[in-house]
Amino acid sequence: MKKKIVRFILPAMLASMLMAGCGKDTSGVSGVQFEAVGGDESAQSSENAETGAEDAGTNTGDAGAEAEGGVSNEGQGSQLYEDFLSGNAKAKFTGEADLASYINLGNVLKEGESYTLEEIIRNCENGDDTGNYPYTGDQSHRYIDCGKDGNQELLVELGFDSEFTLEMIVKDMGGELDIIYSRDQWSRSGLEIADDGTIESYGSGGATVHGYDKAYIDAAGKYHFFYGSEEYGCPYSYYAVKDGNYVVLDFEGLNAEQFMVISYWTSEEETHDCYYTLCELDPDYNISYSDELYLDSNPFKQKFDEAGIPVSTVDEVTQLLKERASQIGYPIAADFSLR
Repeated sequence: MKKKIVRFILPAMLASMLMAGCGKDTSGVSGVQFEAVGGDESAQSSENAETGAEDAGTNTGDAGAEAEGGVSNEGQGSQLYEDFLSGNAKAKFTGEADLASYINLGNVLKEGESYTLEEIIRNCENGDDTGNYPYTGDQSHRYIDCGKDGNQELLVELGFDSEFTLEMIVKDMGGELDIIYSRDQWSRSGLEIADDGTIESYGSGGATVHGYDKAYIDAAGKYHFFYGSEEYGCPYSYYAVKDGNYVVLDFEGLNAEQFMVISYWTSEEETHDCYYTLCELDPDYNISYSDELYLDSNPFKQKFDEAGIPVSTVDEVTQLLKERASQIGYPIAADFSLR
């Protein structure tokens, strides 16, 4: 089985995750150089292509357009949502799922207090010690149905500094609005929120490091992290995680130009343990899974064995993620596969 290598754009959250997570050594890399996309282009991960989630991006740019899945972007929200958009109602900052890396609401809003949309914008503009971000006036919104329970949530998108975008999900909690999710993206990032509340962020930590994570908001408005993944190619050395500590695997002397480690994790802790899979690359940047990589005689697997770090086949990780999806209620297709 083969799949095309993912070409991601750098998001802030993933940049920090990739540097502090399962594989973080970006120095001394040679051989195959994966295509890195820059500028204002956007990229879609191959995982989205496999699950069909690519049809539910967040950047509609037109509040009156018809959203994927039959949810209209206009006229179907509660009056409370309309009041919030017009400045006549406030939303409470709960501090839940406040995941932005730059325009972080937790730095400019007080947990438990309520704010109008204008107040949120001005507080973000004023900023904090980490910086401030002028509001561009770009604003759009649409209605989504987290958990598909028939009760809609409001997704608001705000533009800052001609580069940053803040996305917030606001939920009517029985007559009171709560901000239940917030995260930013910018010119080298990717963030997609589908109409059912599933979320994907994706990016690149360098020419040979790519990653993404998946999560979702359930019908009650609760955020659930599903899993994250990193593709690390052509490594002279590799930082793996064992029992919460980093372990350096030295591949010096091995031909790593066509070799790749893909790690998966289900914890948001900074030093999370991972499931490691091994694969190869062809000259066209296709990922190829081979049983030979898991033989005890394979020199790369031997490095993992010597460090006491188990490796898993992609099918084993697929099954583990299917079980996790069932446990947390994350919706996946019956034919879900990481291949």
